[in-house]
Amino acid sequence: MPAWIAGGLAPHPPMQHMGQVLHRGGLGHDVWAHSLPCPGEWLPVMMFGNTFVAEELLKQGASPNIQDEAGRAPVHDAARTGFLDTLRVLVEHGADVNVPDGAGALPIHVAIREGHTEVVRYLAPESNLRHRDAEGRTPLELARHLGLSHLQAILEQHLSAPA
Repeated sequence: MPAWIAGGLAPHPPMQHMGQVLHRGGLGHDVWAHSLPCPGEWLPVMMFGNTFVAEELLKQGASPNIQDEAGRAPVHDAARTGFLDTLRVLVEHGADVNVPDGAGALPIHVAIREGHTEVVRYLAPESNLRHRDAEGRTPLELARHLGLSHLQAILEQHLSAPA
């Protein structure tokens, strides 16, 4: 259970009606019974993968680039889970697709590891495809290492495209 639920933290003024918004967005009222998240604790909420919730939190001032203790940002989680619509919302609100997590992985590395073709296709044009993760692999090298030829083809296409 996220700390903001267990700890009974009070909502900040811009979030005063967020419980109703989140309920309309498909998250049950019981989830919000204890309290609403503070701005620094919006990350677990954005990671629910609910596009409506993410959009509302971002409109209320949540940072799309907030990172947890492992360096994961909402874009890493959306890439991991394959939530392309949520990823699009995050990017539209300024999320950095080139922010590495604690293991040096960009969201595109995460999407490759999980085999999310459409997420890789979406991220490739905006990602630093020469970035190496903590294991020293670029996204293309990771796809090759994992034997994901369909993802290799997508990445090779973007690497060979004129800048």
